Amino acid sequence: MRRSPISIAIPLISLFAGILACQVVQLEGPARLSPQNADEFIERGNAYFDAGDLDLAISDFSQAIQLEPDFAEAYYNRANTYKAKGELDRAIRDYDQAIKLNPDFLKAYINRGLVHAHNGDPNRAIHDYDRAIQLDPDYADTYFNRGISYVAIGELDRAIRDYEQVLQLEPEAADAFYNRGLAYFAKGEPDLAIRDFDRAIQLEPNAADAYTSRGLAYASQGDQERAIDDYDRAIELNPNLVIAYINRGEAFQAKGDVERALRDFERAIRDLNRTLQINSNDAAAYNNRGYAYYAMGDLEQAISDINHSIQLAPAVADAYFNRGIIFNDKGEREYAIADFQKVLELCANSPLCQEARQELEVPVVK
Repeated sequence: MRRSPISIAIPLISLFAGILACQVVQLEGPARLSPQNADEFIERGNAYFDAGDLDLAISDFSQAIQLEPDFAEAYYNRANTYKAKGELDRAIRDYDQAIKLNPDFLKAYINRGLVHAHNGDPNRAIHDYDRAIQLDPDYADTYFNRGISYVAIGELDRAIRDYEQVLQLEPEAADAFYNRGLAYFAKGEPDLAIRDFDRAIQLEPNAADAYTSRGLAYASQGDQERAIDDYDRAIELNPNLVIAYINRGEAFQAKGDVERALRDFERAIRDLNRTLQINSNDAAAYNNRGYAYYAMGDLEQAISDINHSIQLAPAVADAYFNRGIIFNDKGEREYAIADFQKVLELCANSPLCQEARQELEVPVVK
């Protein structure tokens, strides 16, 4: 079974980094108690946002809009607050209005792009990032996030070029080396991926995800010993990194060490059980636990978990792909074909889509 992209995390910049924080003003006296104009409502709204009182922040930003309907910053700040609450449709509407009022509003394009990407619409995200780059071609974060969206649509060479642009602007950006490594790995170039993971680890020696991803690249080359060493280090840095246990279990399995493999798969399942006790709507946890059950040979439980994942997140192509692989192993080719075709509907031209096409072309050996 293919590992879920959920398990190999691609980092995103914080939606609010350097944006709202610099606007927060600790008001005193009458302005805090009773704002008299739109600017004062914005200032108090920012203070509420900083304190985590999102509903009060929205109320103040709305008051500012009522007083000055053409106040682009008020719509923008309210959009950021809706995003923080998870009300993404409202956030997009406010970003739309902010941009309508100020067509050169750089951060509104960037944040709207982030929301589109979060909503699973990488093409719209790219459109916003393109405009942001026109407005400020030296802002590295925009290239970084556009690279993530290019990966999502399978444009790996464009993603790599964007990460290279980040590195021209910020030569020691560990996350850009890491993401470029992921793109190279997705292209089937593990040597280049390992080189980038090496550099990411050199810059951030405690980055557990980089060790996990480098281990996966080593494993793809058949170097299970180095892979296990990297998974060991990742687990040492983050004992709760479930994917490191799953990957290490696979490496042990490839070496014929079934006992250690089972221990790692069982540990991953225990951790995912705890995750699901805290949040029973975590689609990624069901998908990854399904993978662990599959690795242990429990195909029925694997399908049950992935079914739950699909019910919770029906637009995530990875779960259909994984279920299709299991159906293939069960000899239920008709169901597998339906899942791979669903992947093609959902994933545009991504590497996962290419893998699904390959699965549709390969006959099952019984």
